[in-house]
Amino acid sequence: GGSHTTTPQTPNRPLVGGGAAAGIGGVNGSPGRSPPGSGSGNGSGSGSGLARGTSGGGGVMFSVLFSEPLAWRDMNGGLHPVETTGLDFDYERDMLRRTFLEARQPIQLHFNYATTERLRSMVTLGCHALHFSGHGHPKCLTFEDGAGGLQVVPPQLLRDLCAAGNRQRLQFVFVSACHSLLAGEAFADAGVPHVVCVKKEAELLDSAALAFTRAFYLALVVGDTVQNAFNIGQQAVAASPHVSRQLGRQERDKFLLLPEPTSDTDDRHNVPIFGQEALQNMKDLLAAAGVGVDDGPEGSLGTLGLHQRNQFLTSLETMTSKALMELLPRPPEDFVGREVDMYRTLSQLTVRRMVTVIGPDGCGKSALAAALCQYLAARSFFPDAILHVRMRNKSGLDQLLSQLVHAIEAQQAKFTALSNAAADSNIIDPLNLKSMEPERLPPKPASGDVESLSEWVFECLVSRKALLVIDHVELLLKQDGGSGTDLKIFLGQLFDRVRGIKVLLTSSSPVGMGASSSANSVSADGKEHQLGHFVGVVEAVVQLGHLNLKDSVRLFSRLSNHLNTAQARREFVKLLVTEDQAGVTIYSRNLAPRSLRLLEALGNGLAGRIVQIAYRNDEEYFRRILNIATQRLQPQGAIGGAEIRVSNPHSNVPQGGHTPQSFTGEGQGQGQGQGQGGGGRGGGGGGV
Repeated sequence: GGSHTTTPQTPNRPLVGGGAAAGIGGVNGSPGRSPPGSGSGNGSGSGSGLARGTSGGGGVMFSVLFSEPLAWRDMNGGLHPVETTGLDFDYERDMLRRTFLEARQPIQLHFNYATTERLRSMVTLGCHALHFSGHGHPKCLTFEDGAGGLQVVPPQLLRDLCAAGNRQRLQFVFVSACHSLLAGEAFADAGVPHVVCVKKEAELLDSAALAFTRAFYLALVVGDTVQNAFNIGQQAVAASPHVSRQLGRQERDKFLLLPEPTSDTDDRHNVPIFGQEALQNMKDLLAAAGVGVDDGPEGSLGTLGLHQRNQFLTSLETMTSKALMELLPRPPEDFVGREVDMYRTLSQLTVRRMVTVIGPDGCGKSALAAALCQYLAARSFFPDAILHVRMRNKSGLDQLLSQLVHAIEAQQAKFTALSNAAADSNIIDPLNLKSMEPERLPPKPASGDVESLSEWVFECLVSRKALLVIDHVELLLKQDGGSGTDLKIFLGQLFDRVRGIKVLLTSSSPVGMGASSSANSVSADGKEHQLGHFVGVVEAVVQLGHLNLKDSVRLFSRLSNHLNTAQARREFVKLLVTEDQAGVTIYSRNLAPRSLRLLEALGNGLAGRIVQIAYRNDEEYFRRILNIATQRLQPQGAIGGAEIRVSNPHSNVPQGGHTPQSFTGEGQGQGQGQGQGGGGRGGGGGGV
């Protein structure tokens, strides 16, 4: 197999097993290539196939790239969040998977995150169709940089990525992002014959994008022409129950199909790109290029297995990352405002082996750790394991080890079951099934003492590149007279024995491991241990502060029962948050009196307190927050402190202003969007 990568810039290996298949037509491993018909490549694992884009399992290759960077950096080096709460990638991924299953066509479906390296690899491997989903910009597309940051990809770079090397096999691209006309034109200029995009000046409702995508792909994949599928997608937007009647026609007309016909007789888009006719067209093109193709029942374009079962192949990395995500805790549904903090934590993990996230109770440390686990698992940053242990209501090292043993065994069982299921259902290329089999665990010790369990854990992880997450580690630090000696000794031994391990901790204070930890200590077993530098490991600390005003209001608006539609939530945020005060926190020097009172009303920006306030469902309290926003409260009043007298909750609202009823959705018409509400796909313009 191929070598491991020590940094997450190129997370191409599978999460378990010895390596991903990467021959021509292989799945998402390193892009190793070998001649047609060969059984080996210079990447990890092996693969075979008669032509790029048509793997040994049969079917054309369809790649879906999602772009969800956490932060972008300005010219002065300042970090800014990339708000993606309006984009429901999980829903879009599931919708695409269901659509392709419903179509029952021979297709290899790959889900990945959009980096320039990944796009180039997909084109090189013979990707037949590409779907990009993310935020758009009038002058570029926004990709991920491989480490949580945003990479600007201008049209010229898109053209170069798709056209370099004369390996053009890409037949179709869908750029599902706002302002994506220039990007669409770049793909078309690179020789892609069919491109769907959105008008340059247009922002697209997420609900409209999902309605178009499902209808368009269902028609396209069953063998309809690109033009007919495009027309069906437009009709679906106009008829969607999630897009208001007033906006339906407007949203429908934002979609474009490029290159635009040059005359009434130009029927360039009246061709299928999936189905039997498209496969025959592909065969003819390959034959014209001098590539031999076997038509028989075992041929890549024949009726090999997949065609007989009318199923589609999915990639190894897609299945394993999804399985790992199911094992890990998920952040709260309304997790907002921590994109920059996640980026800072991830940046530290790329250069340090131990990172501790600290902050006051209720600030969201556990939620951030859970969100980061999901983010890392989805992108295969840690190819062998991500193990999460929560120490709430647990305080001993023996309890930590017991949970860690359970997490290792749970992952082993999950991937063993996944490997068996993949073999039974034939949704993974048989050549790649071997790489899905997890390594056998060593025999579990008969004794459950700390030393035996520690040794078993070290043996399980010794050859793996993994992340260990310990939540609420402050409970362990209270042991041993407040020194946390047992924990520090365990971590020191872990770093020494398992060279590929990294550790993420959440705590109310730093653990205290690093250059200053040089003394010897005696553990609970009476043995003397040297703390020292722990084989060069230094603790990196990320301070998690209070939410700013905008994120505090956004979180409250998502939780409050008095705001029942996406439109109501947007208007509520707009009323309470001014542009110049959006980024202030309770400790900011430029905090205006009005903003101070709003933050005090919203738990000083602590996420845990905001949740408690919203769940109280107190209508009077909600009205008081509105009155603060309109600056009509008595000067000495304070929500949560002195009593505030409001004789008529509506009398203080200025002419044409909002009342509590304005935000309950009464008489406001239909809310736009899917799930939590219709977010926009424009950069920073998404609804919450």
